[in-house]
Amino acid sequence: MSGIFSISRFRMATDGPGISTLIGFSGCPLNCQYCPNTICHTDRSQWPDYSARELIDFVKRDELYMRMTGGGIVFGGGEPLGQEYFVKECALYSQKTLPDIPLRIETSLQASIKNVQELLPYISLWIIDIKDLNPDIYYRYTHGQMDLMWNNLMYLVQHAPYGQDSIWVRVPRIPGYNTNRDIQKSVRRLQPYVKHIEVFSYRKPPEKREGMME
Repeated sequence: MSGIFSISRFRMATDGPGISTLIGFSGCPLNCQYCPNTICHTDRSQWPDYSARELIDFVKRDELYMRMTGGGIVFGGGEPLGQEYFVKECALYSQKTLPDIPLRIETSLQASIKNVQELLPYISLWIIDIKDLNPDIYYRYTHGQMDLMWNNLMYLVQHAPYGQDSIWVRVPRIPGYNTNRDIQKSVRRLQPYVKHIEVFSYRKPPEKREGMME
């Protein structure tokens, strides 16, 4: 069951170059406090069950925009590495029907190295939100293990088909969790391995007041 909770079209330069279509997969091993897609933790059976052919045929309607702008198809979520075989099916069908349209993935790299290896030949750009490279901060914010993400990142650095051009890393400012000094430490640790590093800010959601409507 694919469990696609969203298909977001006409995204301009937010998921790599050009106009892209972002496919949101349900399911994520992390539990981040400021996650913008909390619905990805809902039961996968609640969402449409596309086949790989149905999904790529739907995305194909935006082929012209992608080709004219250098955009692509982006697998995100949630954590798309949790559905590596379905993503691979999509990639193989896309090669037949949308040749030369880049495939990208937005990921936390919280998956087995085997999942990464399965998709390595098909993905032209890995967009990775690393949270923070302090293991304690990482665990407090995500309840996940930083070492898993880091080991997968180092594997990509060594084996991604287009080298460092295949890897974009995002380092967030996380209110209440990391400081500017923490962020600088993360960036310095990344710089020997990654050329494209983006620092951005998570927005802390407003606190609910008693009696406020949902």
